Amino acid sequence: MKNKTNKTNKKNKLNIMLLMLVLSISIVAGCDEANGVNATENEAVWQQENSQEIAAQNKSDLKTADSKTTEQENEKAQKSSDNTKSRKDFQGKSNSQKSDSQKKSDSQNESDSQKKDSQNKKDEDKGRKSEKKVKKGWIFYGSRSTELSAKEKAKLDSMVRSWTRGSISEDGLEEKMCAYLTKQGRDFVTAGIMGRSRCLFDSVNDIPNYSALLKERHGLYNFMGLYTEGKYDSTGHLICYYWEAGVM
Repeated sequence: MKNKTNKTNKKNKLNIMLLMLVLSISIVAGCDEANGVNATENEAVWQQENSQEIAAQNKSDLKTADSKTTEQENEKAQKSSDNTKSRKDFQGKSNSQKSDSQKKSDSQNESDSQKKDSQNKKDEDKGRKSEKKVKKGWIFYGSRSTELSAKEKAKLDSMVRSWTRGSISEDGLEEKMCAYLTKQGRDFVTAGIMGRSRCLFDSVNDIPNYSALLKERHGLYNFMGLYTEGKYDSTGHLICYYWEAGVM
């Protein structure tokens, strides 16, 4: 009986120890599971925080890069602006120097031109003073006709001489010439008379070659004359009077 009881007690103790072992294992397993869950959660939190930190760092790096890029662009723009301003300033100075140089050149040319004009005027005045004074009278007096006979031309020359001496007027000369040529049976269109037309010449050498001019005239009869009283105006120009008569 006593042995049976001891066996029973031993068996109970063994069962109790097994039960305690099972409970211990369960507790340890529960703790490990809890620790595993906590570790997983902690790892997730760490990963999230790490991701946020990386994102923030990347964002900061991007801002820094953008800032550096903006600074570089601003620096380039400033350098470009400075270079443009420098070129403009240089160009402005260059243009100003060219303008000043051009002004000086224009001023010098104008001064030279004025000196030259003044010298030419002095030379002209000197030439006028030194040239031989023209006497009163006809500088040129001549007539021409390729169609009239010598007698008919002489008749018209006589009429013109009376006109240049003041014996008849311009209208009187025109009437006489037309009447005579009509009587002679000459065909003509009109007659033109112009007397004492005032003209000025710098010197005798500037007077045209009226002999050559007369040869270029066409018509039934032509007369040309240049008369002077030997007088000069206040500027030293020779005063002359031009006479002309013609029949066409």
